[in-house]
Amino acid sequence: MFEKLVVIENESENFDKYLKIKGEYLHKQVYDLLLEKNNDTQVLYSDLSSIIRYDKSLRDILYIYLATFEENLRAYLFREYDISKENNKLRYAEKKKKNDCSNLYYIDLCLFEIIDFLKDKNVYDYNELDNVRKLRNSVMHHNLITCGKSKKLSELEDRQNELKEQVISLYKALPIDYKNNFKKCINSLKCDVNEFKIWLE
Repeated sequence: MFEKLVVIENESENFDKYLKIKGEYLHKQVYDLLLEKNNDTQVLYSDLSSIIRYDKSLRDILYIYLATFEENLRAYLFREYDISKENNKLRYAEKKKKNDCSNLYYIDLCLFEIIDFLKDKNVYDYNELDNVRKLRNSVMHHNLITCGKSKKLSELEDRQNELKEQVISLYKALPIDYKNNFKKCINSLKCDVNEFKIWLE
């Protein structure tokens, strides 16, 4: 499975350990992409490991800022809107008194419902919010966020463009006080293989 992988002596223990923890197919996806990049010659375990570690670090940062994004979106919703009963159905209605507590706070609303509601109200750019929703779904899954379902370098390039677009949408949707630190955190992550790294201008 990893015939052209170069693992030096002090790396073999880590390779065996993380192969069991993260799975053979996760490693194989990165291995195959690196093999194509290297014209089918060899793959250094240090490169493979760097990509997997980068992916995990990127996912961890995105998770934190996605939570901030969602909290901020919910806070806006609860601040501006409430529910009322009409014909035995719940419907959204604009709050009339700003100091009232919103009953929306007590309803379990998923991010999709919040985005869908805000789309109807034309409050935020729907495409940007939908990009963030897609990013959130990717972060919650256990495959590599940087690779997606890529099997070839051309697919990886498409995935990187898509991921970068989603990350930029998250950046735009964050409260202004969080933007600079988010960009700094993303750009400071280390990856030894540039094709897998996201960079925000």
